[in-house]
Amino acid sequence: LGVVGQEVCRALGQAGATLVVTDPDPVRRAAVARALGAEAVNPEAIYDSPCDAFVPCGPGGTLCDATIHRLKAAVVAGPARG
Repeated sequence: LGVVGQEVCRALGQAGATLVVTDPDPVRRAAVARALGAEAVNPEAIYDSPCDAFVPCGPGGTLCDATIHRLKAAVVAGPARG
Protein backbone atom coordinates (compact mmCIF):
# COMPACT_ATOMS: atom_id res chain seq x y z
CA LEU A 1 0.00 0.00 0.00
CA GLY A 2 2.65 2.40 -1.09
CA VAL A 3 2.07 5.42 -3.29
CA VAL A 4 1.00 3.41 -6.35
CA GLY A 5 -1.16 0.96 -4.42
CA GLN A 6 -2.97 3.74 -2.60
CA GLU A 7 -3.67 5.60 -5.84
CA VAL A 8 -5.00 2.44 -7.49
CA CYS A 9 -7.21 1.78 -4.46
CA ARG A 10 -8.51 5.35 -4.42
CA ALA A 11 -9.44 5.17 -8.10
CA LEU A 12 -11.11 1.77 -7.71
CA GLY A 13 -12.95 2.90 -4.58
CA GLN A 14 -14.21 6.05 -6.31
CA ALA A 15 -15.47 3.83 -9.14
CA GLY A 16 -17.50 1.85 -6.60
CA ALA A 17 -15.25 -1.13 -5.94
CA THR A 18 -15.26 -2.89 -2.60
CA LEU A 19 -11.63 -3.09 -1.50
CA VAL A 20 -9.69 -5.78 0.33
CA VAL A 21 -6.13 -4.59 0.91
CA THR A 22 -2.89 -5.75 2.47
CA ASP A 23 0.59 -4.53 3.27
CA PRO A 24 3.46 -6.16 5.17
CA ASP A 25 3.45 -3.22 7.60
CA PRO A 26 0.44 -3.75 9.92
CA VAL A 27 0.31 -0.08 10.95
CA ARG A 28 0.22 1.15 7.34
CA ARG A 29 -2.22 -1.62 6.40
CA ALA A 30 -4.68 -0.55 9.10
CA ALA A 31 -4.30 3.18 8.47
CA VAL A 32 -4.75 2.96 4.72
CA ALA A 33 -7.66 0.54 5.01
CA ARG A 34 -9.37 2.91 7.43
CA ALA A 35 -8.77 5.90 5.12
CA LEU A 36 -10.11 4.02 2.10
CA GLY A 37 -12.99 2.28 3.82
CA ALA A 38 -11.40 -1.04 2.87
CA GLU A 39 -11.14 -4.40 4.56
CA ALA A 40 -7.56 -5.12 5.67
CA VAL A 41 -6.18 -8.66 5.70
CA ASN A 42 -2.78 -10.13 6.51
CA PRO A 43 -0.54 -10.55 3.46
CA GLU A 44 -0.91 -14.35 3.34
CA ALA A 45 -4.71 -14.09 3.48
CA ILE A 46 -4.98 -11.87 0.39
CA TYR A 47 -4.61 -14.84 -1.96
CA ASP A 48 -7.65 -16.55 -0.46
CA SER A 49 -9.92 -13.48 -0.58
CA PRO A 50 -12.73 -13.80 -3.13
CA CYS A 51 -12.56 -10.88 -5.56
CA ASP A 52 -13.14 -9.83 -9.14
CA ALA A 53 -9.62 -8.51 -9.65
CA PHE A 54 -6.28 -9.08 -7.93
CA VAL A 55 -4.16 -5.96 -8.38
CA PRO A 56 -0.58 -6.41 -7.15
CA CYS A 57 1.15 -3.04 -6.81
CA GLY A 58 4.33 -4.02 -5.00
CA PRO A 59 7.84 -4.62 -6.26
CA GLY A 60 6.93 -7.96 -7.83
CA GLY A 61 7.27 -11.59 -6.91
CA THR A 62 3.83 -11.61 -5.30
CA LEU A 63 2.54 -14.33 -7.58
CA CYS A 64 4.51 -17.53 -7.76
CA ASP A 65 3.95 -21.29 -7.85
CA ALA A 66 3.09 -21.24 -4.15
CA THR A 67 0.44 -18.50 -4.40
CA ILE A 68 -1.11 -18.34 -7.85
CA HIS A 69 -3.27 -21.45 -7.41
CA ARG A 70 -4.85 -19.87 -4.33
CA LEU A 71 -6.23 -16.82 -6.15
CA LYS A 72 -9.99 -16.36 -6.14
CA ALA A 73 -9.88 -13.59 -8.78
CA ALA A 74 -11.18 -13.63 -12.33
CA VAL A 75 -8.52 -11.13 -13.44
CA VAL A 76 -4.97 -10.25 -12.41
CA ALA A 77 -3.96 -6.77 -13.48
CA GLY A 78 -1.67 -4.22 -11.95
CA PRO A 79 1.49 -2.18 -12.08
CA ALA A 80 3.75 -4.63 -10.18
CA ARG A 81 6.91 -5.73 -11.93
CA GLY A 82 7.68 -9.43 -12.18
